[in-house]
Amino acid sequence: DPMSSYMQNSWHRALWICSVCGGEYSSIIREREKDDDACPYCRMKKILPGINSLEITNPELMSRWSSNNEEPMSHYLNNSCYRALWKCPDCGGEYISSIRDMATGNVDCVYCSMKEVLPGVNSFAVLHPDLMNEWNHLDNYLLCDPDQILDNCITPVCWTCPVCAHDYKCSPKQRILYQKRNMDACTFCKGLRRKERHYI
Repeated sequence: DPMSSYMQNSWHRALWICSVCGGEYSSIIREREKDDDACPYCRMKKILPGINSLEITNPELMSRWSSNNEEPMSHYLNNSCYRALWKCPDCGGEYISSIRDMATGNVDCVYCSMKEVLPGVNSFAVLHPDLMNEWNHLDNYLLCDPDQILDNCITPVCWTCPVCAHDYKCSPKQRILYQKRNMDACTFCKGLRRKERHYI
């Protein structure tokens, strides 16, 4: 029916075409006003493919959208709380984050920011190949995998001193700290040196 068939206070739910986005939506006649914000697409309440969907509003995220997501970007708005899979363009790792947080730029790659380990990329074994010569693989076999931990791991693990050949325990985090400070990590070497200073 034409508009002339209805009063301004009618409860009839009619179809309207938004003058801004061109989307068609339904709304009750008496709830409409001139220049109101009734359009659900402009208000980011409903998806209008090709107009307000994620790949349109945030094209910079297209390269990060993982092909392992069940639905394409066109099925979501940029204010969605859906936790999607994203692929880091730098390290290639996939991680989970809400679309809303990614759209606002509040999320960094969990692997590049060293919050989670990605074997073969940011693990202790990859970042400290020089210390792997001291890693006691036999004693640590059931305790810790150097390719599954980060630099901040505080689990005491076994090391073999390259100087005195003794085995000692120290966390990876502490071992790195000793290295940065150019200090002995081996408890035996430190004990021997204290004894030498004592007799001098």
